[in-house]
Amino acid sequence: MGKNSGAQSEDIILAKGMIISVDCPLLASAIAGSVHLKDLMLITVDASEAINHVGDQTIVI
Repeated sequence: MGKNSGAQSEDIILAKGMIISVDCPLLASAIAGSVHLKDLMLITVDASEAINHVGDQTIVI
């Protein structure tokens, strides 16, 4: 959690049916200076499921 989020990690409860955004900024990459990856996840009873399908469009350097 970021400093300005207002919530502490112990205050957050994930429940079935919630959708969360996993946000991964890469600020010093070799590709155009920065890359911003974002994925939506559906919380299930005992795990999570990716909502977005990345497929083979992701390039790992």
